[in-house]
Amino acid sequence: MSRQQPGSQHNIGTGGTGGGPGIGQIIGNPLFIGTSSRERDHRSLVWNWVPSALVFLSLVIALAREPEGPRAQFLPVYAVLLVSFLIAFLRATVGVDWSRAARAAVSWVSVVIAVLGCLAMEDLREHGEVDVMGRITLTPSKNLTDGEQFVVVIKDGPPRGRLRLALDADEARGAGDVQRCRPDTRFVLPGPDGGTDDASGLNTRHELPVRDTPARFSITLRTGEDCRMDVSAAEAVLHD
Repeated sequence: MSRQQPGSQHNIGTGGTGGGPGIGQIIGNPLFIGTSSRERDHRSLVWNWVPSALVFLSLVIALAREPEGPRAQFLPVYAVLLVSFLIAFLRATVGVDWSRAARAAVSWVSVVIAVLGCLAMEDLREHGEVDVMGRITLTPSKNLTDGEQFVVVIKDGPPRGRLRLALDADEARGAGDVQRCRPDTRFVLPGPDGGTDDASGLNTRHELPVRDTPARFSITLRTGEDCRMDVSAAEAVLHD
């Protein structure tokens, strides 16, 4: 009967000098690989997905907080938010093979830019332009004659320091086709020093200081003799 050689049991368990990998190596390598994979996943979570999630959250908040107003004033904010999104997307796709320092820098730069976009949107919410054409009333506005006054009122407008106002006028309905008063029609508006401003043709923009809430302005119509005019607002924007 053959006898087992000394040390053969040790070779089976650990892998001797003359044999293949032992049980410890066979079990240990997958554990090491799994631990390394978890570490890589954790680093990916911290340096990639967390900043990306913050960027996405900032975009959602900024768009949800967007106030009403002329769309042109939001274009710079949209551009900033788009840049932050593109940087985050670049980091999540092309940047996976970058160095750790580069990944960290690019990731958090995208977050900072997104936060700046949110702050810019909040600034517009507090100080941006607001179109108030749907909140403006002119009383009276029909069949006005030369020298007659009407009152412009802005209802429920947000607090702003100035009103950009443009007024228009047309010949009153039923006045007949003989009068041609529109070219000679103008408005006398409150001046910046509390006086009056006579240089005010139709559709001319005027910057009026808002001192009361609701904002009220008394305006005088100037037109031809025997003319009757209907007045209206062509533009009304509150701003700081």
